[in-house]
Amino acid sequence: MAVVSEKRGSTTTSRTPLVRWTVVPHTPALVLVGYCGEEPAAIIERDAGQRYRLVSCRGAELGSFDTISEAQSSFERELRG
Repeated sequence: MAVVSEKRGSTTTSRTPLVRWTVVPHTPALVLVGYCGEEPAAIIERDAGQRYRLVSCRGAELGSFDTISEAQSSFERELRG
């Protein structure tokens, strides 16, 4: 996930992302873990239908999406309430 930066005059400020997504290495299929701070909060994985499944780290299925960015956006919207 990209860090959003704003440039005002000669000063650049950076906003910390709500969720930091990392790829899990050495897995047979693409798996991303979303962290809120240091705690894992959600997992995005490829399902059998070649969609991206979003699951909370508590095990609740949060949806199935066509793209990774749709899954990420959906989770971040839920966190913002």
